[in-house]
Amino acid sequence: MSESKELEQIWYVMKRRSWWIILLTIIGLTIGFGFSSYFVKPSFTSTTTLLVDDKNKTSSDKQQDINLITTYKDLIVSTDVLKPVTEDVDSNLSVPTIRSMVSVTTNSGSQVFAINVKSKSANQSTEVANAIAKEFQNKLSSMMNMNNVSIIDRAQSDNQVESSKSTFYILVFGAVLGGGSFVYFWMQEMSKREKKHIETSRVSRLK
Repeated sequence: MSESKELEQIWYVMKRRSWWIILLTIIGLTIGFGFSSYFVKPSFTSTTTLLVDDKNKTSSDKQQDINLITTYKDLIVSTDVLKPVTEDVDSNLSVPTIRSMVSVTTNSGSQVFAINVKSKSANQSTEVANAIAKEFQNKLSSMMNMNNVSIIDRAQSDNQVESSKSTFYILVFGAVLGGGSFVYFWMQEMSKREKKHIETSRVSRLK
């Protein structure tokens, strides 16, 4: 079958069955929306921002502060820091659980870094992010005999990033029903054409 012929047949099926395909796609999107609303819980990410800055250093020595951030990333998720956090926050979170919720991000060449905490509870993510930042700041002096970190932005409950897989499920259900219906109608049409072709060939042989 030539490519133009195949495209022509695809267009024919879409035009003839367009209402069914559109209807089933809408039904799929609705099912996906309902599924995500009832079964897929959103997650919330709270961020506390910190600055590494030793006031006693000259501007030419600031690179050392930037380099320290790599070490600070490891210290933040250490048991020494997270264990007191599990006792501070009103929850049954364990150290490994909190560790899995935390990510530390920074921009190249910046003295600023962020502690991000992802949780299914908006209040929990905010509380944990601030507790980790505070505990890390307190522990830094005993860990490394340094006092060069200050909190510049605390996590706020009204300043969170909410993420959900709802869009993914809506699109999946819509694509499955919409695309599936097109494939079904396409195969049905091809089957009809094949039968018609066989019957035409049989009649031609009888003549």
